[in-house]
Amino acid sequence: MRKRAAESRGKPRKASVYFLVCRGLLLPSMAFCCLPLSAVAAGVQGPAMPRHGRVVNLECVETLIGIGEPELAGVFTFIADGDSAPALADLLVHKEKDLKRFIHREKKMLKKSGAIPQWDHDVAGYALSIYANPPAGTPEPPSKSVMKDLVDLYGAPAVSSSQSRAVGVPQVGGGR
Repeated sequence: MRKRAAESRGKPRKASVYFLVCRGLLLPSMAFCCLPLSAVAAGVQGPAMPRHGRVVNLECVETLIGIGEPELAGVFTFIADGDSAPALADLLVHKEKDLKRFIHREKKMLKKSGAIPQWDHDVAGYALSIYANPPAGTPEPPSKSVMKDLVDLYGAPAVSSSQSRAVGVPQVGGGR
């Protein structure tokens, strides 16, 4: 054992690309850089990078933290800013537990400040429209009380994100 350890000193350890990706030490999009030169010469191409995204909408991050799903913020970097509200609404429609957390969070904001952020208002509207015109694979609508709360949120006054800070709408994690 010691002899093998002594022999490996000074030599770089080899790790498979698969191992590095699985351990989170290498992003899957970077795995292309680790292809052998023979594969590159043969014309193997890496994955195409998305055209937009790269920046996460802060309102989206605040909402993800508020519903207990902050690890999904990385996924939203690949979604264009204009598509992040409908994407979150689709997530909420498929995860009723997160939908209930979202509604609870928004009701607390509404009670405290009398308004909800415009972005969250849009998410509620998109969720309602998904339930009204369900695409294939959409789960059944939630209970009547949850739907009523969602309709009430969509009917609530909305303020822009800059105004929401001024009127005291709680920010990340329900602060203030």
